[in-house]
Amino acid sequence: MWLFIIILNGVILFTQQIYSKNFEDLPMYKRPPEKIKEIYYPSLSLEEIKNISQQFSILSPEEVVKTYCDLDAKGARVSRRSKEEDLMAYKIWLLVNWIEEPGWDEVWIIDGYEIYNKNIKRDRATISVVYRVIGIYCGNKFHPFCFYQLINFKLVKTEKGWKITDPLIPPHELKTTFIKYLTKEISLTTDKKWKKELQVLIDRIKDERFWEH
Repeated sequence: MWLFIIILNGVILFTQQIYSKNFEDLPMYKRPPEKIKEIYYPSLSLEEIKNISQQFSILSPEEVVKTYCDLDAKGARVSRRSKEEDLMAYKIWLLVNWIEEPGWDEVWIIDGYEIYNKNIKRDRATISVVYRVIGIYCGNKFHPFCFYQLINFKLVKTEKGWKITDPLIPPHELKTTFIKYLTKEISLTTDKKWKKELQVLIDRIKDERFWEH
């Protein structure tokens, strides 16, 4: 009897170790809600996590991409300083099929975007998006580049709904959102020189306008 209990406990421990090791190798939508709350988003309730997952599982391919672009444009992939930003970050992770993102050192500043085309065939889809790019923020500098950018988002239908598989692009944030982010940086830093540089950066981005050829 004791031998059986020891063996059983050993099996349970081994299973838990495999489970705890492997769930981080899964996309966010496949991870246990309890672990998502405990490790990634403690500010969110378990009910919120489950409800959003259920809501997003019934989105169409076009709705998935539009939601992703909207959240990205609002800064969901750049800042996590509040519960609201945690909520946006969690939502955007539910829309993609990749496991992690690199630590981006650039943000593409946009004037807006629109769904350009869609192609849906069974469990695969391509949704084309055209961004109006006004510049790139990189290395604490703003580089103005005004052009249309076409991105063909690829999606696959999973057991939890449609998910974006590629491409994994740098954050594309609205000009107004990024200015708010930099303004918040000014309020948080005590470095006077950095405050001044940030204000110059804000003024430069404010002056940038999208133009059409």
